[in-house]
Parts: sequence; structure tokens; C-alpha cells
Amino acid sequence: MDMKKKIILIFVLLFLLLNFLFIYNNKNKEEFFKILNVIEADKFDIDLNRNNIIDKNEHFKLRDIIAFSPIRNEFTKNHAKELGLEINDYLKLGLIARKFAQDNYLNKDVAFFDEIEKYDENKDYRQASIKYQNIDIAQNLLESGLAVLDKNSKNIKLLKSQNISQINENKNELNKLEYLIVNLKNNIAHNLDCKYGQKNKKCAINSKKSNQKPFSLQFLQ
Repeated sequence: MDMKKKIILIFVLLFLLLNFLFIYNNKNKEEFFKILNVIEADKFDIDLNRNNIIDKNEHFKLRDIIAFSPIRNEFTKNHAKELGLEINDYLKLGLIARKFAQDNYLNKDVAFFDEIEKYDENKDYRQASIKYQNIDIAQNLLESGLAVLDKNSKNIKLLKSQNISQINENKNELNKLEYLIVNLKNNIAHNLDCKYGQKNKKCAINSKKSNQKPFSLQFLQ
């Protein structure tokens, strides 16, 4: 092989190598997407197509964990019972869990890691593992005592992050505040011990001293 052919071959090989590296780097380049809405501490609307609109395939739930929720329904009542918590304590924890997620993740750019569950129109949410500033959000919620591991999860790393003592500490601090039960159908607020409020099948809890006004409240004497 003469020198000219060798030089041409070297250039061809270099060209192929550079193309391979370009494709590889782009394939493995981390993509970021904005959280448009915090539904619960473990449920988000994430802007996959970057059009600043919440589309039906953009509802996500964190894989392997269940965050506390301020909404009282059959699921939260049963989950509180499984954890050995009073329902009102569970709802109070849900109040700060959601506030934590709103303060830390709303309108922030996050990245997915591991496989994202495929969109299924029959499911409300797609399961996903999500990180913010290279920190697993699920792990952060567990360590902060704002979520527990899903009983069906086999994620050993997240199991080690579950922080029962922090949950109890959060609960004790929350019990120093006063709360209201809000009927989600009519926005009427009841005191926590009100028998009418306790009968509501779907309601939320809110702090009396909260600066947030998620509901247009009517107070029932």
C-alpha cells in the first residue's frame, strides 16, 4: 500500500471514529425537563416536549416510594393504618411533604434515570426515577421523613434511606400547630375535631397559620 492510500485510510478511520464518539456522546447526554406542576410530593407534571403545556402523557409518579398526602381518601386512610399512624398525623405530614416539593422542585429542571414507564392511557401516572441537581428526589423525600418505601419495592438503596425517626420528629413538630379540614367539594373548612368534617369522604388538611390559600375557604362555625 503506497503512502497516499495509507493517509486516505487514516483519514477515513479518524472520520468514522469521530462520528462514533459524537453519536455515543449525544446518546448518553443527560436531558433536562421542567416540572410544571407539583400534584403531590411524589407526583409531578413534567414538560417532556418543552411546550410549557401539561399533556396527558406528562403525569409522573416517583418509583418505589409513597409520599405522605394532605388529601384524605380511602387510599390515605388505608395507608395510614398500615403505617400505624393516625389519619390526621398522616395528613399533616402530607401537608409539609407537598410544601417541600413545591418549594424545592416546582419550575425546576430535572432529569430521568433508569427506564421510564411507557405511557398507558388507562393509568393516571407513569412510574419514573427522577433526580434534581444529581440527587434522587425519592431518596431525598425518604431521608427527610416525608415519604416511605412502597411495600412492593425491592430497592435496597432506598430502603436504607427510609427515615422513621425523622417521620416521628416531623410529626411531633407538626402537632404544635393548629389545623383545619377542608371539604374538597364545597371548600368549607372545619376544625380538626369537628364531627361533620370527619365525615367528609374526600377532604384536605391545611394549617390555620398557613400563608398559602389553596382553597377559597368558608368557615363552618
